Amino acid sequence: MGELERLVSKTEGAIWAALKSPNFGPCKVSVWIKLVKPAKVDGSQIEETVGNVHKVMLEVNSLEELVRELADNIVLAIFGGDVQVVKEMPNLIVKLFDSKAYVAMEGAPPLDAVGQVFLKATVYRWEPSLWDQLFKR
Repeated sequence: MGELERLVSKTEGAIWAALKSPNFGPCKVSVWIKLVKPAKVDGSQIEETVGNVHKVMLEVNSLEELVRELADNIVLAIFGGDVQVVKEMPNLIVKLFDSKAYVAMEGAPPLDAVGQVFLKATVYRWEPSLWDQLFKR
């Protein structure tokens, strides 16, 4: 097993450890992956985007398949680009439908460390737009 495969496996395990199992059935999902840095503006907590946003559409049949695909795409977003924004796998923020979890990754700073960059993965159930509903291709 190569280094990236081990990292995908560790990422998948970390997500499972933090995940509250949502109700899930086969569906198409939209996944948005980006690096964020928590900040405060006028006393409100915000997330500043660092670097590019990766968007992926997936058709998944099970929660297991979704978490595996999510881990693959997280590792790809961090280490698959021409320019790496971070050297190590950062801690994760995983927003899966209505639940949100902070996921501690091996080698990353403690979750409450100030000034760190998180990788945020947001998963939405994909619903066709009105355009797609009216003009199916």
